[in-house]
Parts: sequence; structure tokens; C-alpha cells
Amino acid sequence: MVSELFEQDQLMNGLVKEIKTKTAQYNHLLLNNTEKLYSDQELIAINTHFHELQELKKKQAAISEISQQIREQLKSFILPLNGGRWIHATEDLMHPNWEFWLEEDELKYAKMNGRNY
Repeated sequence: MVSELFEQDQLMNGLVKEIKTKTAQYNHLLLNNTEKLYSDQELIAINTHFHELQELKKKQAAISEISQQIREQLKSFILPLNGGRWIHATEDLMHPNWEFWLEEDELKYAKMNGRNY
């Protein structure tokens, strides 16, 4: 479950970058023509970018929903610790442990290096 959360976060970060790039390209196409009179080619390009941007946002929403479900499940594990922290062991050689805690009812986590434990 923890590794799935990390994967979802990585996917989300990649999608955020793609959305920013696609948004910039879309806005460039719109702002490129100050008269707002578009040719057939411009119309097709704008529509293509617009629909691609919408698809990326749908993917982002789906990933966000999955990530939120995982976070809620992890919160339910940590809540009984009554303010305590959970140290999760991973197979990552650089950061073999991750620390999880709740802060104002929000799940927080961080990589731990060898000096912190």
C-alpha cells in the first residue's frame, strides 16, 4: 500500500509537469493570434491541444482519487497511535525507512536517512 502511494505520487508529479507543458502550448496557440481569427490548421491544433489537456486532467483526477483513498487507509492505521509515528521499512538502499505521522488530520511522510534512527 505504501509503495502504491509512492507510485501514485510519482505519476501525479509527472502529470502535473505534462499539464503545465500542454497548458503552455495551448495558451501559446491562443495568444499567437491577437485578432482571434483562426485558420483551419490553427483551429485543429487548438482543438487537439485542448482535448489532450482535458484527457490529462481526467487522468490527474483519477490518480488523485486513488491516492486519496490510500491516504485515508494509511491514516486509519496511524490514528490509533495517538500522535505517534510509524516507521515503515522499504527495500530502498538510500532511504530504507519512511516515517509517517498525522498533522492536523493530514497524512505526512518523509524519507529517513541513516542518521535519523
